[in-house]
Amino acid sequence: MRSGALVLVFLAGCSRTPDHPAPPAVPRTTDGVLARSNLEAMIGARERALARDPTWVASRAALVTLLTTRAATYGRIEDYDRATSLAEEGVRQSPRASEAWLARASARAALHRFGPALEDLDRALQLGADADAANALRASVALARGNGATARAIARQRAGRQPDLGTLSALGVVLAETGDAAGASIAFQRALDGYQDTSALAVAFVEFRQGLLAETTGDFARAGERYRAVLRRLPGHAQAALHLASLELVVGTVAGARSALDSLLPDATDPEIASVRAEVFRRSGDADQSTRWLAEARTGYLAALARHPQAFADHAARYFLDHGEPAEALRWAQLNLDNRPTPPAYDLALTAAIRSEGPARCALGRRALQLPDRTPRLEALITRALEGCDRQAASPSARL
Repeated sequence: MRSGALVLVFLAGCSRTPDHPAPPAVPRTTDGVLARSNLEAMIGARERALARDPTWVASRAALVTLLTTRAATYGRIEDYDRATSLAEEGVRQSPRASEAWLARASARAALHRFGPALEDLDRALQLGADADAANALRASVALARGNGATARAIARQRAGRQPDLGTLSALGVVLAETGDAAGASIAFQRALDGYQDTSALAVAFVEFRQGLLAETTGDFARAGERYRAVLRRLPGHAQAALHLASLELVVGTVAGARSALDSLLPDATDPEIASVRAEVFRRSGDADQSTRWLAEARTGYLAALARHPQAFADHAARYFLDHGEPAEALRWAQLNLDNRPTPPAYDLALTAAIRSEGPARCALGRRALQLPDRTPRLEALITRALEGCDRQAASPSARL
């Protein structure tokens, strides 16, 4: 699962508008181990404060943000569970507090419960929540659901009003996800150039997004360099390690993939980790260990899906698709598509439907014809999905 711009809710507190000349392009930050220790200390302090006074709304909201940040950064699913529980209880205890609704909106959005998150945002605003914080979250939800125009408008407005690491990084994420690689690259570099603080978490976030942008555009060398920079700056960064390991496997460097995974922390529980480990062992010729890790990945995905189905639907679908369970993949790919009808979601669902060879492919193919912008790959998938279906539905007039 990827949390993307949602982590910027936390990072915004680590950034400020520069009031003196910009530092070098790659800022110096606190040691990564110390950064994690500081994060742990902040979480511990908030937990103790909440134990003393469960009605302290601001402390509860801060703890929700800290836990979702640790979950997204270090791959700890249990932190999402705790954050969700805290956020739900906060609204029950303080239904007139805007911070409680905003915290629950953030927790829900982090787990891809986008509809309920937006409802919470509206309620938070009615109760006087900070409009900028609400807009930042609204933009990330809009982006996740494929509404790039709304996300871009909000992100540009925020970055134009106060250009700091938080707003510029958010803008870079939106531009990257909506196809403006050049604009995203500029936004990310501006975020680093103007950064005056020392948070390793904040800078690692930008470096990871730079790597993801390079990977998306096919520059694997640049992507690998950025992911390694993240891991040097912030050891244990789960997504950087997973992406680097996957890139190393693409180029056939099994030792490099193993090294990337070794950087993960023992308490990382994202099931994708087990899946990638299984592939590393398979490439190494260790069938027993590969089978063991595949079983652990499957168990992990099923457990995560039982607790947070929307959040893990896409990655679980890819896992099942890659390991010979197309019907199970289709089940979760359809849930993901219903939750976020984006071109990648259509791609995943169509692929699963075609491989499962069931009647769902026709309905999905017709549904995909309504997309205004379709890549050549998506066009090819639609054509395959509609083979043997009602020809009238597949005719050009059906696209109008």
